[in-house]
Amino acid sequence: MRAAIIYVLILLALSVQTAAQNTVLDSLYQLSQSLEDSSRLASYSDYAAESNTQEDILYWIGKLEKENIHADSVYWNALILHHYANIAKYKGELEKVIRLRKRAIQKFNRVHAEIRSAKQYNNIGNAFADQAKYDSSMYYYQLFLDAGIDANDQFIIASAYYNLSTIFNSTGDEEQELEYLLKSIEISRKNKLDDILANGLFSLSVHYASKMEFEKSNEVLNELQSLYKASNNLYGFGLLHNVRAKLAFDQKDPESALNYLDSSMQYFEKLGYMIRVASLQMNMGQVLGEMGRIDEARVQLWKAYTTFLKIGELRSASIALHDLGTVLIAMELPKTGLGYFKRAVFLCDSIGVLDLQAEYTKDVAEVYSMLGMEDSAYATLLIYDQLKDSLNKVNNKEAIELMETKYETERKELEIKNLQQEKELQEATLRNKEAQTKALYLGLGAAVILIIFIAFAFVQKKKDNQLIKSQKELLVERNEELNHQKDLVEEKNREITDSITYAKKIQEAVMPPLEVIKEKLPHSFVLYLPKDIVAGDFYWFNSTNDTMLIAAADCTGHGVPGAMVSVVCSSALNRAVGEFGLEKPAEILDKCQELVANDLGRSNSEIKDGMDVALCLIKKGKRKIQYAGAQNPIWVIGGQPKTSKELIEFQIEGSDQKLWELKANKQSIGHTDDFQGFSNNELELAKGSRIYLFSDGY
Repeated sequence: MRAAIIYVLILLALSVQTAAQNTVLDSLYQLSQSLEDSSRLASYSDYAAESNTQEDILYWIGKLEKENIHADSVYWNALILHHYANIAKYKGELEKVIRLRKRAIQKFNRVHAEIRSAKQYNNIGNAFADQAKYDSSMYYYQLFLDAGIDANDQFIIASAYYNLSTIFNSTGDEEQELEYLLKSIEISRKNKLDDILANGLFSLSVHYASKMEFEKSNEVLNELQSLYKASNNLYGFGLLHNVRAKLAFDQKDPESALNYLDSSMQYFEKLGYMIRVASLQMNMGQVLGEMGRIDEARVQLWKAYTTFLKIGELRSASIALHDLGTVLIAMELPKTGLGYFKRAVFLCDSIGVLDLQAEYTKDVAEVYSMLGMEDSAYATLLIYDQLKDSLNKVNNKEAIELMETKYETERKELEIKNLQQEKELQEATLRNKEAQTKALYLGLGAAVILIIFIAFAFVQKKKDNQLIKSQKELLVERNEELNHQKDLVEEKNREITDSITYAKKIQEAVMPPLEVIKEKLPHSFVLYLPKDIVAGDFYWFNSTNDTMLIAAADCTGHGVPGAMVSVVCSSALNRAVGEFGLEKPAEILDKCQELVANDLGRSNSEIKDGMDVALCLIKKGKRKIQYAGAQNPIWVIGGQPKTSKELIEFQIEGSDQKLWELKANKQSIGHTDDFQGFSNNELELAKGSRIYLFSDGY
């Protein structure tokens, strides 16, 4: 299994904006209305580029699409594709990112926006790097560099050298990495490109640290600190403390590493940059795990997972799940750790991250073997082999596509060169004929006078033909415009359907695998039949050693709104148990009330959504169970349970058995004006009894 290590994320862009609230969005929109058409559309695009949430980006894309009436509409449509690619990047849909950016390049090339095309090459290189497809990434970074050299754009050249150095770092070519990194730093210093210079210095310090040259690394960091101080760059200070944490960890000083990580987190929390906060929580969990502080590591990794899940960074969420499983195995809880490994595999499968899915599947097989479940271990290894084969096929396909792309690019360049030569030849021929043409003009003059008299009769007819032609061209233009609008509507419908289907995968990833429940409760079953693609009802399960918690929950609403609430409520149950260490059902529901009310109460608008739930605590081999409920009761079929609470008795028709109902508290979890706290109920079951938990949908 992958060892827990501290790592540092490095991004090219160092500027950061806090998430815009609706009032801010509206005020920016009103401000942009006073601008001319092209300036207004440019402002929408800039706001979309500076936004940190998918919702804000979609807001500005909507404005851009609605008002895209500028004559150069191809250019703005290309920018719309660019912003949709950014949303796909948030979701981890890297193949879609590449596809959208290639379409954007085609449109930018049509209007000769070479610098915009060059930036798309850079973004495609980033997407391939995220997939560990380094050959393709290097190819597109090289296209980015070539475009910068052609345009003599020093920012692009310095950025491209920096990006290429990161690929050499990933492939282990330290000599090339250092060469390109120093080129980037030199150009950045000369042209006062502070952002790129900061990136280069940052990577140089990490390079020296990896070579155990800590004195050189600190010298570079001191220069970097002066650079950040001059610009008051809080984001940069956050990154600086992160890399100092890595230096401390590498020098066997984990306590100092934790202090630096804590300082770094304070900067990013102040900026509201949650993806960085989650990364630091994961780093803290990894350091604490290495120090043997397992319980603290577990809490930090769980925080990282829930934060990544909340902001839609699903690839990082799968890594946090896997690290959490590793910590639980270190706590000698291999079965629980196995459950987290399986959820990590499922999440990787849902977003198509094949390399991590294969790695984590192999870890699942190792845990099965550790538990003595050799048949399961063997079956899982077969799945691992299939994933490796698929990964190899993808890599081979990618290599072929790369060669085809290179061939197509070279072919187009050759065509342009041939056309240029042909144009020069035509110009030379034309100059030779000019002298002959001048001589002919005198003779043609007389002929022209005669032709004028003849053509006069046809002038009116020509005007009529021209009118018909103009009307026809107008009709064609209108048809093209309608077809474009139709394409946009179809694209929107596909986006909506894709989003809902993707939401289903997220909801399935949040719910526990049925085999985990079946393993702990072999005589149990779950009937889950959502009305729509996604639903507000969900089931939940958690176990440690011989203690099991199981719940059936019903959240307000149906479809996507209900599913969104279910993710919040499921997260609250997970946090109550995993983060706060609660076990009694009533205490768990009390904590859920606090967490859900807090999460849903952040908006200025009143949200009355919430959850009805029946929650049961079962201990293996014991007949005594504990139950707490918000609106949803528990049913027992069999002999009368022993309990201090009032039971409602029903005779089952056509049977000698009886059904006993224990009522829940008459309050839901979520918005409430008079919360009273939940009751914890103990029941001692008669031998052979069965218990049922359900939502009102059943």
